[in-house]
Amino acid sequence: MEAIAQKPQKREAYATVLHSSKSYVWCNRLSPQLQTRTHRDLILLLDPSFSNPPAKLSPGPAHRLRQDHLHRLRRRRFHQPRHPLPLPQMSAGNDGSIFNSGVMVIKPSNCTFRMLMDRRKDIVSYNGGDQGFLNEVFVWWHRLPRRVNFLKNFWSNSSIEASVKNQLLGSDPPKLYSLHYLGFKPWQCYRDYDCNWDVADQRVYASDAAHERWWKVHDAMEEGLQRFCGLSEERKIEVEWGRKMAREMGFRDQHWRINVTDPRKFI
Repeated sequence: MEAIAQKPQKREAYATVLHSSKSYVWCNRLSPQLQTRTHRDLILLLDPSFSNPPAKLSPGPAHRLRQDHLHRLRRRRFHQPRHPLPLPQMSAGNDGSIFNSGVMVIKPSNCTFRMLMDRRKDIVSYNGGDQGFLNEVFVWWHRLPRRVNFLKNFWSNSSIEASVKNQLLGSDPPKLYSLHYLGFKPWQCYRDYDCNWDVADQRVYASDAAHERWWKVHDAMEEGLQRFCGLSEERKIEVEWGRKMAREMGFRDQHWRINVTDPRKFI
């Protein structure tokens, strides 16, 4: 009998980069990865500058460019959940005419990785960072649906935009694949409300619906991870100053009137 050739199993993974301050890292990056309940590999690239990483994590060079070096995988999803479509080498959610590198789907390639390393001093990033560099390299890229990397902003400042977006941000079951928090992050605020409301040039990022959703994720995390989401004394002063200035400016939403019950304020 003729042997039936078995189709090789695809190797795919979710990967995330930990390269910023510890409070940002553990609260923003690790918690979504732990909730995917996926059978795909979970890859965490950890910056070796962290002196005391959790015992279960193995330090290794961390950079978005290095993710192209994971060549043994058929496809790697960078911080992007459950998107089954066959995609080209670079796919990402757009922010106008550019792509936002917070969520990308890439096909790892040693060749591409070597090219990026060789040209990193020649290609000028439009913003001085990796997102600008990658946009200069990958001029042709596949657009992921907006809900794959939904940006939390309200640029038009209209009630219609706020109503539509807040319905998406607070929907249960979720209608968004991932949510990109702009402005002050939820763990940088008291859990009682989104502190972006208190700062004039950050109010376009304010959403209590998105804020509440993140704290639900926080409460479902292990206590050992929750401790990374505390407020430093310096940050407490900044938050209180924002509330004071919001009160003096008389913002009509009056979030500054909300009685703060967040236990982190009193630690």
